[in-house]
Amino acid sequence: GHKERGYHSLAVTEDGTLYSWGLNNHGQLGHKERALSKVPAAVTVTLATQDNKQTGRRLRVRSVAASSWHSLALAENNAVYAFGRCLFGQLGLRCKVGDKDEGQDVFVPERVMGALEGKKVVAIAAGASHSLAVVAVNRD
Repeated sequence: GHKERGYHSLAVTEDGTLYSWGLNNHGQLGHKERALSKVPAAVTVTLATQDNKQTGRRLRVRSVAASSWHSLALAENNAVYAFGRCLFGQLGLRCKVGDKDEGQDVFVPERVMGALEGKKVVAIAAGASHSLAVVAVNRD
């Protein structure tokens, strides 16, 4: 699939590799630095533990969502990973939020915990200052 919003683009290949390119002034490309990318470059999404420590095991990405300044990836483990601008808490991470340009930028995909922990996320979406996740409900 392919998502394009604002000034950057995301694409996922059949083997689950995430690629991004375009403007990267807030880390929305997930390339570990704040540099423009004129060509697609791979983004590594790695399995994170409960305390969000990266294990190094690469995860396949199933789908992506993009806003102007942040990106989301839904990984094979049904977890959401977020990166980019965290000005209003739209990443769902424990990052500094504030007014104007005081927010914290996240340059690599980090796992969204909290209310999503242990849930099977089936769809994601990103808006200008918010993110959405749809979870499966077990109806036994």
